[in-house]
Amino acid sequence: MQQEGTGMEGQNMADIRLKVSPEELRRGAEQIDRQIANVQRSWQRLCEAAGACRHYWEGDAADYGGRLLEETKQEVQEAFCRLKEQPARLLQMAGIYIEAEEQAAQLANALPDNAIL
Repeated sequence: MQQEGTGMEGQNMADIRLKVSPEELRRGAEQIDRQIANVQRSWQRLCEAAGACRHYWEGDAADYGGRLLEETKQEVQEAFCRLKEQPARLLQMAGIYIEAEEQAAQLANALPDNAIL
């Protein structure tokens, strides 16, 4: 089957090779998990420091600063939730690759010895 409009014109499906192995996807997912955890810890320390400084402000400035911090906390928490989805997606892709490789191997092993490949 030829691939058209994919930048892979003239290539057969059997000629396609993955540029990233399932193991690389797993390692990438683990690294992203660690980086997200580090950023979350840093964010938490920043929020604690900002909270500790509240007594330096009074009146409208204190109210505005508090509201702004809470709004920002919500936005950052939403961003963390979206970021945490990415490692799971990489692991899902790795699983799909592994499953496809296993199915291809099973199909190849099921072929008769005299099949032309």
